[in-house]
Amino acid sequence: MAANDDADALSNPVTVVPNPFDLSLEEANYQGSKKLRFLGVPRKSRISIFTVSGDLIQVIDHDDPNAGEAAWLLKDRFLTGEATSALYFFVVESLMPASMGQKSKGAFVIHR
Repeated sequence: MAANDDADALSNPVTVVPNPFDLSLEEANYQGSKKLRFLGVPRKSRISIFTVSGDLIQVIDHDDPNAGEAAWLLKDRFLTGEATSALYFFVVESLMPASMGQKSKGAFVIHR
């Protein structure tokens, strides 16, 4: 997804695909890898991923002048394991000068 001014301003909700993510389906994998994509993110942003209990499991610092999407390879922030079947919450925070600090929140599901 190409970067654009609407994404930079978080004018539209960020979308996670696939959602739900069924790890048992090979065709659910994007370009042959197990990853979730966050679409419509600002060119410079921070994505924080949380468990239902509020534990921070990953932070993705996105900085790409051409792409309005970021990927998560389902690894925890310590790279010790893969995300398990669960409901997760995310917060995307814009780091763009014109929309600094604005946030978009959502949820996604992973199951095996």
